[in-house]
Amino acid sequence: MNTHARGISSRWLFPGILAPVVLAVAAGVFLRATANSGAVRNLHLVFHDPRARAVTVVWNTPHRLERPVVRYHQVSGDDSAPCAHAAVAPEIEQPAVALRDTGSRDWRYRATLAGLEPGARYCYRIADSGGAIVDYRAFRSAVRPGEPFTVLAFGDSRQSKRHRNSPIRRSLADAIGREDLPHLTIFTGDMVDDGSSYRQWVQWFADFSPVFERSPLVPVYGNHEAKENKHEVVYYRFFPSPGGGRWFSLDYGNLHLVVLNTEVPYSASPWSMWQEQARWFAQDMERAAARPDILWRVVACHKPPYSTGHHAVEKDSRDVQRHLPPLFDAHGVDLVLSAHDHYYQRSYPLRNGRVTDRSASVYRNPRGVMYLVTAGAGAPLTHGAPAEWVAKYREAYHYCLIAFGPGRELVITATDINGDLIERVRIVK
Repeated sequence: MNTHARGISSRWLFPGILAPVVLAVAAGVFLRATANSGAVRNLHLVFHDPRARAVTVVWNTPHRLERPVVRYHQVSGDDSAPCAHAAVAPEIEQPAVALRDTGSRDWRYRATLAGLEPGARYCYRIADSGGAIVDYRAFRSAVRPGEPFTVLAFGDSRQSKRHRNSPIRRSLADAIGREDLPHLTIFTGDMVDDGSSYRQWVQWFADFSPVFERSPLVPVYGNHEAKENKHEVVYYRFFPSPGGGRWFSLDYGNLHLVVLNTEVPYSASPWSMWQEQARWFAQDMERAAARPDILWRVVACHKPPYSTGHHAVEKDSRDVQRHLPPLFDAHGVDLVLSAHDHYYQRSYPLRNGRVTDRSASVYRNPRGVMYLVTAGAGAPLTHGAPAEWVAKYREAYHYCLIAFGPGRELVITATDINGDLIERVRIVK
Protein backbone atom coordinates (compact mmCIF):
# COMPACT_ATOMS: atom_id res chain seq x y z
CA MET A 1 0.00 0.00 0.00
CA ASN A 2 1.16 3.52 -0.79
CA THR A 3 0.21 6.51 1.33
CA HIS A 4 0.74 10.19 1.71
CA ALA A 5 2.55 10.26 5.03
CA ARG A 6 1.43 13.74 6.13
CA GLY A 7 -1.47 14.19 5.69
CA ILE A 8 -29.42 -6.88 7.26
CA SER A 9 -30.41 -8.28 4.65
CA SER A 10 -31.13 -11.96 5.38
CA ARG A 11 -29.58 -12.99 2.08
CA TRP A 12 -26.15 -12.08 3.41
CA LEU A 13 -26.41 -14.42 6.38
CA PHE A 14 -29.27 -16.91 6.00
CA PRO A 15 -31.17 -18.82 3.34
CA GLY A 16 -34.47 -17.33 2.26
CA ILE A 17 -36.60 -19.82 4.22
CA LEU A 18 -35.58 -21.05 7.68
CA ALA A 19 -37.14 -23.68 9.85
CA PRO A 20 -39.17 -22.25 12.76
CA VAL A 21 -36.81 -23.69 15.32
CA VAL A 22 -33.84 -21.92 13.71
CA LEU A 23 -35.78 -18.66 13.71
CA ALA A 24 -36.58 -19.09 17.38
CA VAL A 25 -32.95 -19.72 18.26
CA ALA A 26 -31.81 -16.76 16.16
CA ALA A 27 -34.37 -14.50 17.81
CA GLY A 28 -33.17 -15.58 21.24
CA VAL A 29 -29.56 -14.89 20.33
CA PHE A 30 -30.50 -11.46 18.97
CA LEU A 31 -32.46 -10.49 22.07
CA ARG A 32 -29.67 -11.65 24.34
CA ALA A 33 -27.05 -9.80 22.29
CA THR A 34 -29.14 -6.62 22.33
CA ALA A 35 -29.63 -6.77 26.08
CA ASN A 36 -25.89 -7.12 26.74
CA SER A 37 -24.54 -4.96 23.96
CA GLY A 38 -23.81 -1.82 25.96
CA ALA A 39 -25.23 0.07 22.96
CA VAL A 40 -22.63 -1.06 20.44
CA ARG A 41 -22.64 1.48 17.62
CA ASN A 42 -20.66 2.68 14.61
CA LEU A 43 -19.65 -0.92 13.85
CA HIS A 44 -17.79 -1.21 10.56
CA LEU A 45 -14.96 -3.03 8.80
CA VAL A 46 -11.91 -1.41 7.23
CA PHE A 47 -8.97 -2.53 5.09
CA HIS A 48 -5.61 -0.89 5.62
CA ASP A 49 -3.84 -3.28 3.28
CA PRO A 50 -5.89 -6.03 1.62
CA ARG A 51 -2.74 -7.94 0.68
CA ALA A 52 -1.79 -8.17 4.35
CA ARG A 53 -4.55 -10.80 4.70
CA ALA A 54 -6.28 -8.87 7.48
CA VAL A 55 -9.40 -6.82 8.16
CA THR A 56 -10.03 -4.50 11.11
CA VAL A 57 -13.29 -4.40 13.09
CA VAL A 58 -14.11 -0.98 14.59
CA TRP A 59 -16.94 -0.04 16.98
CA ASN A 60 -17.95 2.25 19.86
CA THR A 61 -19.76 1.83 23.18
CA PRO A 62 -20.80 4.47 25.76
CA HIS A 63 -19.22 2.48 28.61
CA ARG A 64 -15.89 0.72 28.71
CA LEU A 65 -16.10 -3.02 28.13
CA GLU A 66 -14.29 -5.31 30.55
CA ARG A 67 -12.64 -7.74 28.11
CA PRO A 68 -13.66 -6.97 24.53
CA VAL A 69 -12.76 -9.55 21.90
CA VAL A 70 -13.73 -10.43 18.35
CA ARG A 71 -14.25 -14.11 17.61
CA TYR A 72 -14.10 -15.20 14.00
CA HIS A 73 -13.92 -18.30 11.85
CA GLN A 74 -13.86 -19.29 8.21
CA VAL A 75 -17.03 -20.74 6.74
CA SER A 76 -17.88 -22.68 3.61
CA GLY A 77 -20.80 -22.28 1.26
CA ASP A 78 -22.29 -19.29 -0.52
CA ASP A 79 -23.42 -15.99 0.96
CA SER A 80 -26.68 -17.46 2.24
CA ALA A 81 -25.03 -20.14 4.39
CA PRO A 82 -25.64 -19.54 8.13
CA CYS A 83 -22.56 -18.48 10.04
CA ALA A 84 -23.09 -20.67 13.08
CA HIS A 85 -23.51 -23.89 11.14
CA ALA A 86 -20.84 -23.75 8.45
CA ALA A 87 -17.53 -23.51 10.28
CA VAL A 88 -14.62 -25.16 8.53
CA ALA A 89 -11.97 -23.87 10.98
CA PRO A 90 -11.83 -23.32 14.74
CA GLU A 91 -13.00 -19.99 16.10
CA ILE A 92 -10.16 -17.55 16.74
CA GLU A 93 -10.30 -14.93 19.48
CA GLN A 94 -8.70 -11.53 18.89
CA PRO A 95 -8.56 -9.04 21.81
CA ALA A 96 -9.61 -5.49 20.98
CA VAL A 97 -7.69 -2.32 21.75
CA ALA A 98 -9.77 0.25 23.70
CA LEU A 99 -9.32 4.02 23.47
CA ARG A 100 -11.34 6.85 24.93
CA ASP A 101 -12.90 8.55 21.91
CA THR A 102 -11.81 12.19 21.98
CA GLY A 103 -14.71 14.55 21.42
CA SER A 104 -17.38 12.14 22.66
CA ARG A 105 -18.07 10.15 25.80
CA ASP A 106 -17.75 6.87 23.93
CA TRP A 107 -15.05 4.25 24.00
CA ARG A 108 -13.64 3.14 20.65
CA TYR A 109 -12.44 -0.40 19.90
CA ARG A 110 -10.31 -1.86 17.14
CA ALA A 111 -9.46 -5.50 16.54
CA THR A 112 -7.48 -6.68 13.52
CA LEU A 113 -8.36 -10.14 12.24
CA ALA A 114 -5.17 -11.47 10.68
CA GLY A 115 -4.09 -14.57 8.81
CA LEU A 116 -7.17 -14.68 6.61
CA GLU A 117 -7.30 -17.10 3.70
CA PRO A 118 -7.58 -15.17 0.41
CA GLY A 119 -11.05 -15.04 -1.12
CA ALA A 120 -12.71 -16.84 1.79
CA ARG A 121 -15.92 -16.12 3.65
CA TYR A 122 -15.59 -15.35 7.35
CA CYS A 123 -18.02 -14.78 10.18
CA TYR A 124 -17.28 -12.71 13.27
CA ARG A 125 -18.99 -11.68 16.49
CA ILE A 126 -18.10 -9.34 19.33
CA ALA A 127 -17.94 -10.52 22.95
CA ASP A 128 -17.16 -9.04 26.34
CA SER A 129 -16.05 -11.12 29.35
CA GLY A 130 -17.15 -14.27 27.57
CA GLY A 131 -20.64 -13.19 26.54
CA ALA A 132 -21.65 -12.24 22.99
CA ILE A 133 -22.76 -8.62 22.58
CA VAL A 134 -22.99 -8.57 18.77
CA ASP A 135 -24.07 -11.72 16.96
CA TYR A 136 -22.55 -13.06 13.76
CA ARG A 137 -21.82 -10.90 10.75
CA ALA A 138 -20.17 -12.18 7.56
CA PHE A 139 -17.54 -10.72 5.22
CA ARG A 140 -15.23 -11.87 2.44
CA SER A 141 -11.47 -11.62 2.70
CA ALA A 142 -9.42 -10.05 -0.08
CA VAL A 143 -8.95 -12.15 -3.21
CA ARG A 144 -5.72 -13.09 -4.94
CA PRO A 145 -4.70 -11.17 -8.09
CA GLY A 146 -6.66 -12.51 -11.05
CA GLU A 147 -9.62 -13.80 -9.02
CA PRO A 148 -13.03 -12.15 -9.60
CA PHE A 149 -14.52 -9.84 -7.00
CA THR A 150 -17.26 -7.20 -6.63
CA VAL A 151 -17.03 -3.63 -5.33
CA LEU A 152 -20.00 -1.62 -4.09
CA ALA A 153 -19.81 2.12 -4.86
CA PHE A 154 -22.21 4.84 -3.75
CA GLY A 155 -22.15 8.14 -1.89
CA ASP A 156 -23.66 11.47 -0.80
CA SER A 157 -25.98 10.43 1.99
CA ARG A 158 -25.83 13.64 4.01
CA GLN A 159 -29.07 15.09 5.28
CA SER A 160 -30.11 18.74 5.51
CA LYS A 161 -32.30 20.76 7.84
CA ARG A 162 -35.26 20.26 5.51
CA HIS A 163 -34.36 16.75 4.38
CA ARG A 164 -34.29 14.10 7.11
CA ASN A 165 -33.37 11.06 5.12
CA SER A 166 -32.87 8.07 7.45
CA PRO A 167 -35.82 6.17 5.81
CA ILE A 168 -34.19 6.64 2.39
CA ARG A 169 -30.79 5.50 3.63
CA ARG A 170 -32.28 2.44 5.34
CA SER A 171 -34.28 1.49 2.26
CA LEU A 172 -31.16 1.80 0.14
CA ALA A 173 -29.20 -0.38 2.60
CA ASP A 174 -31.96 -2.99 2.39
CA ALA A 175 -31.83 -2.90 -1.41
CA ILE A 176 -28.06 -3.41 -1.34
CA GLY A 177 -28.53 -6.25 1.11
CA ARG A 178 -30.54 -8.18 -1.45
CA GLU A 179 -27.40 -8.38 -3.58
CA ASP A 180 -24.58 -10.87 -3.09
CA LEU A 181 -22.14 -9.76 -0.42
CA PRO A 182 -19.71 -7.16 -1.89
CA HIS A 183 -16.04 -7.79 -1.26
CA LEU A 184 -15.33 -4.09 -0.78
CA THR A 185 -17.32 -0.84 -0.44
CA ILE A 186 -16.24 2.58 -1.72
CA PHE A 187 -18.25 5.47 -0.30
CA THR A 188 -17.71 8.55 -2.44
CA GLY A 189 -18.03 11.17 0.28
CA ASP A 190 -20.48 13.48 2.09
CA MET A 191 -21.57 10.87 4.58
CA VAL A 192 -23.14 13.41 6.97
CA ASP A 193 -24.21 17.04 6.75
CA ASP A 194 -22.00 18.32 9.56
CA GLY A 195 -18.73 16.46 9.99
CA SER A 196 -18.36 17.75 13.54
CA SER A 197 -21.64 16.19 14.75
CA TYR A 198 -21.01 12.87 16.48
CA ARG A 199 -24.77 12.33 16.65
CA GLN A 200 -25.02 12.48 12.85
CA TRP A 201 -22.21 9.93 12.50
CA VAL A 202 -23.98 7.54 14.90
CA GLN A 203 -27.17 7.81 12.83
CA TRP A 204 -25.24 7.30 9.59
CA PHE A 205 -23.64 4.10 10.79
CA ALA A 206 -26.99 2.86 12.14
CA ASP A 207 -28.78 3.49 8.84
CA PHE A 208 -26.15 1.71 6.74
CA SER A 209 -25.21 -0.98 9.27
CA PRO A 210 -26.30 -3.88 6.99
CA VAL A 211 -23.59 -2.71 4.57
CA PHE A 212 -20.67 -1.47 6.63
CA GLU A 213 -20.73 -4.33 9.17
CA ARG A 214 -20.21 -6.85 6.36
CA SER A 215 -18.20 -5.18 3.61
CA PRO A 216 -14.87 -3.47 4.37
CA LEU A 217 -15.21 0.25 3.78
CA VAL A 218 -12.96 2.56 1.78
CA PRO A 219 -14.20 6.12 2.47
CA VAL A 220 -13.66 9.23 0.37
CA TYR A 221 -13.27 12.60 2.09
CA GLY A 222 -16.04 15.02 1.04
CA ASN A 223 -16.73 18.69 1.58
CA HIS A 224 -19.31 18.01 4.30
CA GLU A 225 -16.75 15.96 6.19
CA ALA A 226 -14.30 18.82 5.77
CA LYS A 227 -16.29 21.97 6.49
CA GLU A 228 -13.16 23.93 5.55
CA ASN A 229 -11.05 21.26 7.27
CA LYS A 230 -12.33 22.26 10.71
CA HIS A 231 -13.84 18.88 11.50
CA GLU A 232 -11.58 16.40 9.77
CA VAL A 233 -10.38 15.05 13.14
CA VAL A 234 -13.84 13.49 13.62
CA TYR A 235 -13.64 11.81 10.21
CA TYR A 236 -10.18 10.39 10.84
CA ARG A 237 -11.24 8.93 14.19
CA PHE A 238 -13.62 6.69 12.27
CA PHE A 239 -11.48 6.26 9.16
CA PRO A 240 -7.75 6.56 9.88
CA SER A 241 -6.21 6.74 6.43
CA PRO A 242 -3.34 4.34 5.80
CA GLY A 243 -0.18 5.96 7.05
CA GLY A 244 -2.16 8.91 8.40
CA GLY A 245 -2.29 10.55 4.98
CA ARG A 246 -4.92 12.69 3.29
CA TRP A 247 -4.74 10.55 0.15
CA PHE A 248 -3.73 6.94 -0.35
CA SER A 249 -3.83 3.89 -2.58
CA LEU A 250 -4.35 0.18 -2.11
CA ASP A 251 -4.27 -2.96 -4.22
CA TYR A 252 -7.13 -5.43 -4.23
CA GLY A 253 -6.89 -8.43 -6.54
CA ASN A 254 -5.89 -6.99 -9.92
CA LEU A 255 -7.22 -3.53 -9.02
CA HIS A 256 -5.10 -0.53 -8.07
CA LEU A 257 -7.43 1.89 -6.25
CA VAL A 258 -6.40 5.48 -5.57
CA VAL A 259 -8.36 7.74 -3.20
CA LEU A 260 -7.71 11.43 -3.81
CA ASN A 261 -8.71 14.45 -1.74
CA THR A 262 -10.55 17.14 -3.73
CA GLU A 263 -10.97 19.27 -0.59
CA VAL A 264 -7.33 20.33 -0.85
CA PRO A 265 -7.45 23.89 -2.25
CA TYR A 266 -5.73 24.31 -5.57
CA SER A 267 -2.70 26.56 -5.81
CA ALA A 268 -0.17 26.98 -8.59
CA SER A 269 2.62 27.13 -6.05
CA PRO A 270 5.04 24.19 -6.37
CA TRP A 271 4.88 23.88 -2.59
CA SER A 272 1.09 23.66 -2.36
CA MET A 273 -0.67 20.61 -0.97
CA TRP A 274 -2.49 20.21 -4.30
CA GLN A 275 0.81 19.99 -6.15
CA GLU A 276 2.12 17.60 -3.54
CA GLN A 277 -0.88 15.33 -4.11
CA ALA A 278 -0.37 15.49 -7.88
CA ARG A 279 3.30 14.51 -7.57
CA TRP A 280 2.42 11.68 -5.23
CA PHE A 281 -0.27 10.45 -7.65
CA ALA A 282 2.15 10.37 -10.59
CA GLN A 283 4.72 8.40 -8.59
CA ASP A 284 2.10 6.03 -7.23
CA MET A 285 0.72 5.27 -10.70
CA GLU A 286 4.20 4.66 -12.06
CA ARG A 287 4.75 2.08 -9.33
CA ALA A 288 1.42 0.45 -10.16
CA ALA A 289 2.30 0.33 -13.87
CA ALA A 290 5.43 -1.67 -13.02
CA ARG A 291 3.41 -4.46 -11.39
CA PRO A 292 2.27 -7.12 -13.89
CA ASP A 293 -0.61 -8.29 -11.68
CA ILE A 294 -2.40 -4.91 -11.88
CA LEU A 295 -4.97 -4.77 -14.68
CA TRP A 296 -7.40 -2.05 -13.57
CA ARG A 297 -6.69 1.48 -12.35
CA VAL A 298 -9.58 3.19 -10.57
CA VAL A 299 -9.64 6.58 -8.85
CA ALA A 300 -12.18 7.67 -6.23
CA CYS A 301 -12.58 11.35 -5.32
CA HIS A 302 -15.51 13.38 -4.06
CA LYS A 303 -15.75 16.27 -6.52
CA PRO A 304 -16.19 15.04 -10.09
CA PRO A 305 -13.79 15.97 -12.89
CA TYR A 306 -16.80 15.68 -15.24
CA SER A 307 -20.33 16.60 -14.19
CA THR A 308 -23.20 18.78 -15.42
CA GLY A 309 -24.80 19.60 -12.04
CA HIS A 310 -25.00 22.99 -10.37
CA HIS A 311 -21.71 22.40 -8.50
CA ALA A 312 -19.83 22.19 -11.81
CA VAL A 313 -19.59 25.98 -12.19
CA GLU A 314 -18.06 26.55 -8.76
CA LYS A 315 -14.40 27.53 -8.56
CA ASP A 316 -13.20 24.49 -6.60
CA SER A 317 -15.02 22.18 -9.02
CA ARG A 318 -13.52 23.98 -12.00
CA ASP A 319 -10.06 23.46 -10.49
CA VAL A 320 -10.76 19.74 -10.27
CA GLN A 321 -12.07 19.71 -13.87
CA ARG A 322 -8.98 21.52 -15.13
CA HIS A 323 -6.21 19.67 -13.32
CA LEU A 324 -7.21 16.07 -12.69
CA PRO A 325 -8.19 14.71 -16.15
CA PRO A 326 -4.73 15.33 -17.67
CA LEU A 327 -3.21 13.30 -14.82
CA PHE A 328 -5.70 10.50 -15.38
CA ASP A 329 -5.08 10.50 -19.15
CA ALA A 330 -1.32 10.37 -18.64
CA HIS A 331 -1.38 7.40 -16.27
CA GLY A 332 -3.92 5.08 -17.86
CA VAL A 333 -6.81 5.40 -15.41
CA ASP A 334 -9.78 3.28 -16.45
CA LEU A 335 -12.58 4.55 -14.21
CA VAL A 336 -13.16 7.53 -11.90
CA LEU A 337 -15.81 7.36 -9.14
CA SER A 338 -17.07 10.58 -7.60
CA ALA A 339 -20.14 12.27 -6.11
CA HIS A 340 -21.02 15.89 -5.08
CA ASP A 341 -23.82 16.38 -7.66
CA HIS A 342 -26.68 14.24 -6.42
CA TYR A 343 -27.64 11.86 -9.20
CA TYR A 344 -26.27 9.04 -11.37
CA GLN A 345 -24.25 10.17 -14.37
CA ARG A 346 -21.78 8.26 -16.55
CA SER A 347 -19.59 9.60 -19.28
CA TYR A 348 -18.46 7.93 -22.45
CA PRO A 349 -14.71 7.15 -22.31
CA LEU A 350 -12.87 10.48 -22.58
CA ARG A 351 -9.34 11.47 -23.45
CA ASN A 352 -8.16 15.07 -23.76
CA GLY A 353 -11.78 16.05 -23.23
CA ARG A 354 -12.99 14.13 -26.28
CA VAL A 355 -15.14 11.01 -26.52
CA THR A 356 -13.13 7.99 -27.68
CA ASP A 357 -15.97 5.44 -27.87
CA ARG A 358 -19.73 6.00 -28.24
CA SER A 359 -20.79 2.39 -27.80
CA ALA A 360 -24.05 1.80 -25.96
CA SER A 361 -23.03 -0.72 -23.32
CA VAL A 362 -19.83 -2.61 -24.24
CA TYR A 363 -16.49 -0.82 -24.53
CA ARG A 364 -13.52 -2.76 -25.89
CA ASN A 365 -10.16 -1.13 -25.26
CA PRO A 366 -11.85 2.29 -25.14
CA ARG A 367 -8.58 4.26 -24.89
CA GLY A 368 -10.18 6.75 -22.53
CA VAL A 369 -11.29 7.33 -18.96
CA MET A 370 -14.89 6.65 -17.90
CA TYR A 371 -16.21 9.13 -15.31
CA LEU A 372 -19.04 8.00 -13.07
CA VAL A 373 -20.93 10.20 -10.59
CA THR A 374 -22.66 8.02 -8.00
CA ALA A 375 -24.24 10.41 -5.49
CA GLY A 376 -27.67 9.00 -4.73
CA ALA A 377 -27.30 7.59 -1.21
CA GLY A 378 -29.82 9.90 0.47
CA ALA A 379 -28.83 13.53 -0.07
CA PRO A 380 -31.48 15.72 -1.75
CA LEU A 381 -31.46 14.87 -5.46
CA THR A 382 -30.34 17.56 -7.91
CA HIS A 383 -30.47 18.08 -11.66
CA GLY A 384 -27.90 17.60 -14.40
CA ALA A 385 -27.76 19.24 -17.82
CA PRO A 386 -27.35 17.53 -21.21
CA ALA A 387 -23.83 17.24 -22.63
CA GLU A 388 -22.39 15.46 -25.65
CA TRP A 389 -20.10 13.37 -23.44
CA VAL A 390 -22.90 12.08 -21.15
CA ALA A 391 -23.72 8.45 -21.90
CA LYS A 392 -26.28 7.88 -19.11
CA TYR A 393 -28.07 10.09 -16.60
CA ARG A 394 -30.68 9.32 -13.98
CA GLU A 395 -31.95 11.45 -11.12
CA ALA A 396 -32.49 8.66 -8.59
CA TYR A 397 -31.38 7.21 -5.29
CA HIS A 398 -29.13 4.36 -6.32
CA TYR A 399 -25.98 2.27 -5.86
CA CYS A 400 -23.43 0.70 -8.20
CA LEU A 401 -21.88 -2.76 -8.20
CA ILE A 402 -18.63 -3.12 -10.13
CA ALA A 403 -17.66 -6.70 -10.95
CA PHE A 404 -13.96 -7.19 -11.76
CA GLY A 405 -13.49 -10.34 -13.81
CA PRO A 406 -13.55 -13.11 -14.63
CA GLY A 407 -10.98 -12.50 -17.29
CA ARG A 408 -10.17 -9.03 -18.56
CA GLU A 409 -13.57 -7.44 -18.16
CA LEU A 410 -15.24 -5.03 -15.76
CA VAL A 411 -19.04 -4.79 -15.43
CA ILE A 412 -20.80 -1.79 -13.87
CA THR A 413 -24.39 -2.34 -12.75
CA ALA A 414 -26.35 0.68 -11.51
CA THR A 415 -29.59 -0.03 -9.62
CA ASP A 416 -32.10 2.36 -8.10
CA ILE A 417 -33.57 2.20 -4.61
CA ASN A 418 -36.56 0.20 -5.88
CA GLY A 419 -34.33 -2.50 -7.34
CA ASP A 420 -34.85 -1.38 -10.94
CA LEU A 421 -31.89 -1.48 -13.31
CA ILE A 422 -30.55 1.89 -14.42
CA GLU A 423 -27.91 0.41 -16.70
CA ARG A 424 -25.30 -2.31 -17.10
CA VAL A 425 -22.01 -1.48 -18.82
CA ARG A 426 -18.97 -3.62 -19.73
CA ILE A 427 -15.39 -2.57 -20.28
CA VAL A 428 -13.17 -5.21 -21.89
CA LYS A 429 -9.39 -5.04 -22.19
